[in-house]
Amino acid sequence: MHIRRQTFPRPILGALRVGLALVAVSLGCRPEGDREEGAYSLHLAAVVERSDGSAQAPARLRSACRRGLAGVDRFDVVGEAGEDVLEAKIFYGELPPGEAHEPARLLVYLRVDTPPDLERAVGADAFDATVLVTREDEKSLAQDLEHAVKRAAAVLEARVDLVKGEIGQVNELLRSRDPEIVSLVLEWLRLHPSDLYIHEVEQLLVSEHSMVALGAIETIAIVGGPAQVPALLRNLHLGDGGQVHRTYDALGMLGGPDAVAFLEFAVRNEDEPERQSAARQALERARLSRQKPLSSLDDRILQGHRR
Repeated sequence: MHIRRQTFPRPILGALRVGLALVAVSLGCRPEGDREEGAYSLHLAAVVERSDGSAQAPARLRSACRRGLAGVDRFDVVGEAGEDVLEAKIFYGELPPGEAHEPARLLVYLRVDTPPDLERAVGADAFDATVLVTREDEKSLAQDLEHAVKRAAAVLEARVDLVKGEIGQVNELLRSRDPEIVSLVLEWLRLHPSDLYIHEVEQLLVSEHSMVALGAIETIAIVGGPAQVPALLRNLHLGDGGQVHRTYDALGMLGGPDAVAFLEFAVRNEDEPERQSAARQALERARLSRQKPLSSLDDRILQGHRR
């Protein structure tokens, strides 16, 4: 199954920012009995098919959703609502294939109440996450739904983990196989700049997921320095216009002699006006940078650029 970013029913970026705002708040919620420390009690109040809009899903699908929620440590799924129990709602919908060769997909939106101890920091808005999974077998809806709910719950769990800001935990999240989680952490690093994770972020430049690779470029531009310029250029794909523009912007922000040398080369050799303009603007910014000079740019990197 392949997970891709999607919005349902509102942009996930807004939800991301709500979740990321939690970093300034201590959890405060402690478990009772033998619950996982730091876990929140969670009651699944509704599982609704989007096409219907109101009716509860069959019991087997509700059970699948509960198993998905229970698959992460941060949520302790309980059978009844209560004063200290958060309410969760799940909306799902099967999307037909866009073309003949594309498989059907399942879109799942998980919404969880904001814990009372966090409302002051983030408002009354809820934690939410959206995932889109590819259906492998039309007969396995319950299994696909469980998988998608677990992935959505893992995104919410990652947001809570970021609250602690532990180096080891952030590194572990950056190594996640879920592109949604990695993108969440990269967004967090851009909002809370730190060079503690710069080497891990560099490794993400070669990610097969474009949103992760582009997020890594943007993150390096904020938390990195001239030392990261060669890594950016080694992974520059000239056929990808979006990546080229982001790399030029990053070079302009990082500055240093390596960035200036490459951008001067790009301005001379770019034959597309829009990209040449982007390179020129980045060059002007790089020249104004007061970063300390590093070693000169490897000639092999320059040779990789279109002449």
